[in-house]
Amino acid sequence: MTEPNPAGGRLRPFRPVSRLPLRGRRTPLGGPLLPADVHGPVALLVSEPVTNAVAADAAVGALDDIEAGRSGRSAPTPGIGPRTGSVLPDSRVASDATEGGVTAMQENGDRGDRREQMVLRLVEAAGVVIDRAGYAGATTPEILRQAGVSRGGFYHHFEGKEQLGDAILDRQHEFFQKVSEQAASGPAPKVWLQALIDVSHLYTAGILEDPVLRAAVRLSIEPGPYQTAESYAGPLGAVTAVLESARAADELQDHVTPEEASRTLVGCYSGVQLLALALDERDALHQQVSAMWALIMPGLARPAVLTRLRLSAPPADTARPR
Repeated sequence: MTEPNPAGGRLRPFRPVSRLPLRGRRTPLGGPLLPADVHGPVALLVSEPVTNAVAADAAVGALDDIEAGRSGRSAPTPGIGPRTGSVLPDSRVASDATEGGVTAMQENGDRGDRREQMVLRLVEAAGVVIDRAGYAGATTPEILRQAGVSRGGFYHHFEGKEQLGDAILDRQHEFFQKVSEQAASGPAPKVWLQALIDVSHLYTAGILEDPVLRAAVRLSIEPGPYQTAESYAGPLGAVTAVLESARAADELQDHVTPEEASRTLVGCYSGVQLLALALDERDALHQQVSAMWALIMPGLARPAVLTRLRLSAPPADTARPR
């Protein structure tokens, strides 16, 4: 579906808004995910105006026809040059039409921004409620109260609570997709296993700061419609990608298989989160993740690599890229 442009221009179709838009979002920490300075491509949604003056005149002429029908007068012929009478772009009409087209495009852009802001507000509110009450305990009316959105506004963007759950998991998938892409094609960090440790702490910081990521964790670990293999595909793929790079750099012990090791690591990390949730100890999550690495990393890394690793969270000045 496209939106009309009074100046004869055309706009690219809007993407569906029933799921959380992924592009244009920042990570919870505001930058790239691996410690190397990797910046993924930024996609811009652009419009393509048609500036042909004859097309602009035709649009104005159509408006004149409507106005003439209301008043009973004859409509002026658009684009008739005042000197020659030939069908030429009249500068005043073309200018007015162009300005009208720009205004319409700006209004369309504003509507798109408002639409995306509404979707994000609903997803953020759903994250807060699901993080607090779980998916089964999160009711749509409570989410709407948290977001300050009417029932009609909600159903204009989402068909129901399940699509909100999908959008919450999209936030998590975006994080791990970037990790996978940077591991596959970005500049290599000095030590891949250190990169893996840092990613786990960056994600931990995101969980502590972002209720949507916390809700995604809860959706994945609680019995319900989202406790599926698909919910874990993102983290499993990202960890496997980093371990594959670590193996290529000869950082792993000979017996380590990246795919099997990723299942163990994701399972351990999920268990650490689940226990922190149950004991209400999320504030100590970084320390618990460091303790996890102290137990697991000696079985993964070669001894010469192990001595180079920092298992704790990155320093504050490196955790948030400049």
